[in-house]
Amino acid sequence: MPVEQLNDFYQANSLKVELKGDAPKVEKVDVSLRGFKTMYQTLIPSCK
Repeated sequence: MPVEQLNDFYQANSLKVELKGDAPKVEKVDVSLRGFKTMYQTLIPSCK
């Protein structure tokens, strides 16, 4: 996650994602970002 974009993710409610697989069908989903800041801050130390 680029540090420059963290604040945008912290303030957002959801993220729209397009899932593409081997089939020609594309599925669109909304992913909740509720709790993202807490989750990110908890996980980031383990990535260093």
